[in-house]
Amino acid sequence: MKITDFQKEIKNAFDVVRLDAVVTKAVYDRKNLTAWAAIILFLPFVVNVILSSLSFPSGFSAIFSSFVFWPIFIPALSILAVMFFIGLFADKVYKAKVEYMGIFRVMSYGSIILWLSMVLLLLSFIGFMSFGAFGLISLVALGWVLYIAYNTLMKVCTMKDQAAMITVILGFFVYYLVQSSLGKILVGDFYRFL
Repeated sequence: MKITDFQKEIKNAFDVVRLDAVVTKAVYDRKNLTAWAAIILFLPFVVNVILSSLSFPSGFSAIFSSFVFWPIFIPALSILAVMFFIGLFADKVYKAKVEYMGIFRVMSYGSIILWLSMVLLLLSFIGFMSFGAFGLISLVALGWVLYIAYNTLMKVCTMKDQAAMITVILGFFVYYLVQSSLGKILVGDFYRFL
């Protein structure tokens, strides 16, 4: 992994966000981009956990607190659940020719929008932004990533419009259920969806 590869994949991620059909198809098909997809998806969550833990008086040791680690990582786990669900549902219910890792790569590349959360966290440290903005940016990013999935299901996996729409709408409910369940189990009553 070279810095020029990193720059190229960041550009490709923004092209996926802009719904560039050629780049989306290439990301879907290229198995060697799976590591980059994981980096793009998880980087903002890892950075946000580290930065959040540094805001506590105990410093970096706060990273292991259930009130720091899990609230930041639960959305990432929920997005992973949605990726798996979309691939599984499209494959088993609609018999679409879906490659699960292809869906993972495209949706992960589309999740580059979540990188904005790192900027929001830095702004919250200097008092320009409240912590509540993270839930909103996660919800907006989820909406766009689901729209990217919808386009991918129709254009790359050749699903019909209605089938792709139903799959994506159910994906949103899976996100909500997984996030709420994990929040209740791992954090407790303090965890909120937004």
